[in-house]
Amino acid sequence: MKLPRYLQVALVLTAGLALWSQFSSDETQESVHLRAPTTRPAPAVKPSAEPLTTVRRDLFPPHNEHEESPETVAVEVAPPPPSAPPLPLQVLGAWWEQRQRIIILTDGQETWPVCERCRADGKIWLGDSPVSGWTLTGVANDYLQFEWTATHMHQRLSLEELTSEPQ
Repeated sequence: MKLPRYLQVALVLTAGLALWSQFSSDETQESVHLRAPTTRPAPAVKPSAEPLTTVRRDLFPPHNEHEESPETVAVEVAPPPPSAPPLPLQVLGAWWEQRQRIIILTDGQETWPVCERCRADGKIWLGDSPVSGWTLTGVANDYLQFEWTATHMHQRLSLEELTSEPQ
């Protein structure tokens, strides 16, 4: 296949300019020198028990020199919200008995059935704590809700495919 004349010319010009840029000396690149900053580094800030503050400065001061404006304004930064550790429970599965769904939870060592009216040993229901610090607070069709008792944070455990009875 033969290339059209305009493509041949464009390729030759591109190759020529690429070679010229590699071998030509550019004075602007040679004159750039990096200098170390002449200012001293800021002293280390000692940690304190006071709340964190942020200093804001007026970047656009008024043009009138007679007007007074505060140069810095201290703003308190809110502490991070309390958090709960990850939920240590996982769903193993579920089965239906007399139109009631029984969900099986595990923490990797023990298992617990979640049901209201079943007679299973070790069953848990609303208000029960299968693992220390976590209390079952809600049972919905597609999730279980647990509360971390230290901070009263809620986390949901999804039931994914266990929402309807298999047929």
